[in-house]
Amino acid sequence: MATVGEQPQVVTLTLDLLAGRHVQFEELILFHTAPHYPALSRSLERLEAELAQWPEYRRLQVHWILFRDETGRALTDIRTEQEARQVFRTLFREVLQIKRQRRVIHLLIAGGRKVMAAYGTAVAQLLFEAEDHLWHLISEEPLLRSGRMHPEPDDPVHLVPVPFVRWSALPPAATRLAVTGDPFEAMRIHEAWLDEEVRRQRAWFLLHELTPGERMLLIALARTGASNRELAQKLGRSPKTVANQLAVITDKYRAFAGLADGVPISRAELVAHFAPVLEWIDLDSQGQPSYKISG
Repeated sequence: MATVGEQPQVVTLTLDLLAGRHVQFEELILFHTAPHYPALSRSLERLEAELAQWPEYRRLQVHWILFRDETGRALTDIRTEQEARQVFRTLFREVLQIKRQRRVIHLLIAGGRKVMAAYGTAVAQLLFEAEDHLWHLISEEPLLRSGRMHPEPDDPVHLVPVPFVRWSALPPAATRLAVTGDPFEAMRIHEAWLDEEVRRQRAWFLLHELTPGERMLLIALARTGASNRELAQKLGRSPKTVANQLAVITDKYRAFAGLADGVPISRAELVAHFAPVLEWIDLDSQGQPSYKISG
């Protein structure tokens, strides 16, 4: 798969470089906007002709994907948020279709508009698996100006992998991300799961990493946001004891969260992190949790 702009050779150069790595292809999918100006028209025509006449490419199934807006009108450019979202949806839909077939993808993001590269990377994060690859092509200007469609031995051209975080490696992605054809809905689903997982981890900390006295204090703080003096009065402790226990709680939470020593955690952060957790916990008449959340 490749995004295409005014430099058609980025596609053929990449195919040649991957062939040098013994990568074999069955299908080539090319994404582009409508050729509404001469440079892009020439680029697409030249690429189409080269794919048809170059011997190593003739066996490829070539599919051209024209970006369209929500009404089906061909996009001549990507100028608005709505048009950019349609580019994202198109890339997501086509990649998802291939991944549902359990096929390996090499996606090149060196051609076309920058927004195509940005959304191509986002799609890779959402849907790619360990065997899939995201590529960028680095070449010097003289090679591009030459117009050569294939590299010569000393040409300064390099194919570099683009690193990305694979959301598909996280637990819900394999099922939840694949059930929707809309990337924005997929992201919403996954972010909701991540939020839930964070709350679950904080609930585990509250229930399993603190002493009963520390737990009662953190619950009281999260519920009320009260001062040390107010908490001391409510819990029947001295303000000094409350201050010392909050310092211990903060140190434990800093270690639990993987933060470096000395990283400050404010009272407001403790309240913000643990207030949403309280709805997951049943408390007895003494304010202690009456059950534990399972792992």
